[in-house]
Amino acid sequence: MLHLLRAEWLKLGKRPLTWILLGLFQALMVLQFMMFWFITVISPLAPGEVQRDVFTQYLAFPGAFALMFSHINGLGGIFAVILAAGFVGSDYGWGTLRTHLAHYPDRSRYLLAKLLVVLLALVAGMLITLAVGWLAALGFGALLGPVAMPDAAALASLPTALLRALLVLLPYVLLTVAATVYGRSLMFGMASGLVFQLIDIAFGAITMLAHMGGLWQMFYNLMLQANINRLTYLNSMSFGIDPTTLNKNVDPALLPSLPQALVLIALYSAAFAGAAFFWLRRRDVSGAS
Repeated sequence: MLHLLRAEWLKLGKRPLTWILLGLFQALMVLQFMMFWFITVISPLAPGEVQRDVFTQYLAFPGAFALMFSHINGLGGIFAVILAAGFVGSDYGWGTLRTHLAHYPDRSRYLLAKLLVVLLALVAGMLITLAVGWLAALGFGALLGPVAMPDAAALASLPTALLRALLVLLPYVLLTVAATVYGRSLMFGMASGLVFQLIDIAFGAITMLAHMGGLWQMFYNLMLQANINRLTYLNSMSFGIDPTTLNKNVDPALLPSLPQALVLIALYSAAFAGAAFFWLRRRDVSGAS
């Protein structure tokens, strides 16, 4: 298994798409810090009549970590879908999957190695994002005044926040992999992952279902996005930022409990992963398509 992991990691590192996505993702995060700094300096009021000091909290530690994780679980979901679809789908498009299986016919081990390498890449990307975000927070924060370094409590919260962030991305990545395997196409997998993410976020924003109570609230709580919102809310609160100040659609009282969120996300992820393994074993591999 180790040789498969090494081979897949080497393939991922050699792909220009990997580095393009990583560089663009970091640039967009720095741009977000710049935008928050611009709001605090130029505008007395932010859009929606939010006081300027709310944005200032995101430019100082520990609030800067909340902005980093918001970026990871916001735009990061789109980038993760593109990365997963490209990494798995390229083997179909280039016809290399057929050659690989001729030497190592165990399809389950092949897909498992793919999934583990994608998850490792996401963790590595998140760590790089935290490092770049730290520098951005120091730079733009210094333009506003003295910068205080994060305390021990904020640093101790980072491992748990990283795990939550990975869990948020996990079902979308697995759905994308499953769709890529089913369609035997990079474009089909990418489109499926992005469309699913868009629909899920749209339905998750319909909080009036939760306000209606009863079966409607139960239906809302079974949506993937509603349970993901619980994890992203906890990540923000871990660093002293209340996300409801900028997003009025988030009502923590209506969000599913943490145990339910973890169980539902695990079930969604297991279903998508199971579909990926099932389709890879059942569908024919006929070379480039």
